[in-house]
Amino acid sequence: MENTAQSNIGKSLLWLVVIVVVLLGGYAVTKQKRSETITFGAILPLTGSGADQAEWIRRGFDLALDEVNKDRKTPLTIAYEDSGGDTQKAISVYRKLRTEFSIPLVLTWGSGIGIALTPLVNEDKVVQMGVATAANAYSTPDDFTFRNFPRAEQEAVFLSDAILHRLKHTEVAILKINNDYGKSSMDSFKERFLLGGGKVIVEETFSPNDSDFRTQLTKLKKLSPKLIYLATYPKEGGLLLRQAKELGLTSRFVASVAILGGKEFFNLAGASAEGLIVATSIPSFTSSVEPRVKAFVQTYTERFGEEPGAEHIYTARAYDALHILAGAVSTCGKDSECIKEKLFKVQNYHGVSGTFSFDRSGDVSSEFNLQIVKNGKFAPFGE
Repeated sequence: MENTAQSNIGKSLLWLVVIVVVLLGGYAVTKQKRSETITFGAILPLTGSGADQAEWIRRGFDLALDEVNKDRKTPLTIAYEDSGGDTQKAISVYRKLRTEFSIPLVLTWGSGIGIALTPLVNEDKVVQMGVATAANAYSTPDDFTFRNFPRAEQEAVFLSDAILHRLKHTEVAILKINNDYGKSSMDSFKERFLLGGGKVIVEETFSPNDSDFRTQLTKLKKLSPKLIYLATYPKEGGLLLRQAKELGLTSRFVASVAILGGKEFFNLAGASAEGLIVATSIPSFTSSVEPRVKAFVQTYTERFGEEPGAEHIYTARAYDALHILAGAVSTCGKDSECIKEKLFKVQNYHGVSGTFSFDRSGDVSSEFNLQIVKNGKFAPFGE
């Protein structure tokens, strides 16, 4: 009996050792696989009013990721987190990404979020790439913050000159969203427009996620401005244009780039969007003869069943950003200091969103063009 009991104990111990070895082996394999990948963080508004833009950004990342991983021995992955467009939530999920993945870089959406994360990424030495970040305040020299989206003052130079010399208007009313993006865009535009000899007859603001703009629009209607400069996002912009039409406001609207990029824009604005002029830094995809752009259009169309248009500016920026970062990581691995210096050396990069270089503030210069809404779609202005 005693020998049998000892035998059973021995067998149990043996099985316990086997189980422990298997578990440790599985952990080692999992850890090895995890160490063989490099994970980027991506903080996007997966929910909320910016969700459409987030989806298009994610499509750009995913298309580029498929391409760069074909020939990589060390695959790249992206860990997505939802900011909901909220800066405090963005800070929280950034810390989560740092803890779980030790990310060497993070891809972000939104001026306010990019600005809020700047001190954190610089302290942690994590490269931040803003793919939809226009506010001038994001621009800081020789640090870990970059963007491949032109800053507001660059757009303002183009748009104010276009209004003065191409559209032949010397007076405008201003209507803007009250956040980092709206303030930066309006301030830059106003400064440039006044320097060019223009006049701003009135300024009106509204809050993010507002849905009733009749108070501001009624004030504008009494002044009968021929042109209204609009700095807003797609949802607010769509509702605003519809309400302007309902109130009988006949002024023409010219909008900054952020009004692009929401599926709901045309659903909300309907026919009220006709004639809207928008400044954008993305050339026409379908008319481009550039091989890289043509290949992008074909791949995007085959995968998602639609041709990219002006509103897919975010897809193109995201696609280019991922390719640029993958090139830096190929040399640097997870060394963020090395990644940062590699990005500073990116000059005349020919991407699907245009040709650009990073300056010492991590900013890019872009060429702009005008788009106009015709028959419910964006089309090149003047064609």
